Amino acid sequence: MFKKKNATSGQATKRVKDLLEMHVHLLTKPNRTFSNLRNEGFFLDQPINPKNPDDYAKLGYILQKKFISRSFNLELQTTINNVDIPENFLLKLKFAGFPKIEVTYFKGDKQSAKYEKYFNDPKLLARLEKVAKTVDVEFIIVEYNRSLNAFKIRVAPIPGSVLWIVFPPLYFKMPLKKEEITALWDALIMLRKYTMKLIEANNWQGEYSDESEL
Repeated sequence: MFKKKNATSGQATKRVKDLLEMHVHLLTKPNRTFSNLRNEGFFLDQPINPKNPDDYAKLGYILQKKFISRSFNLELQTTINNVDIPENFLLKLKFAGFPKIEVTYFKGDKQSAKYEKYFNDPKLLARLEKVAKTVDVEFIIVEYNRSLNAFKIRVAPIPGSVLWIVFPPLYFKMPLKKEEITALWDALIMLRKYTMKLIEANNWQGEYSDESEL
């Protein structure tokens, strides 16, 4: 539902906090709980990787500032640490087709292109395309940072955000439905599990194998 109200800075901040807490509540169940840590977002309480306590999964807002507005964009993130790959790469999920999605694929720049084959798995893409048909997706990104020896997977929807207009003072918010936020979280965890299987099965320099089970 799209909502608009008059807002000051303090009110806009409270609205962002309230909307995030609502989304967390929709995701919470007995074996999936979250804690707000250092105002950096709500982190999954259960270990996402028992072998590496530095790995995490969370959801929070990313602030984008413009001349007379501020947008708080919902983003889900997870990390996979202690991974040794020779170079940085970043792949972004792309969609083609109108008025409905007909083609889905991961695409990177020239340096990242060699890693596209690892993530352009038909089963994986079909699952992610189904998510994109459930909720409008701003982006799904898989990024490896060589200096950190870590993957970061990011999923961001178009709804779920808060827009604050500084002048005149207004805010707009677009809350997600339970099935939408759940689909986004499931996509994050599915992509994490797929990446973990690639890490275990491939040396990132030899032959590609698509035998990973989703």
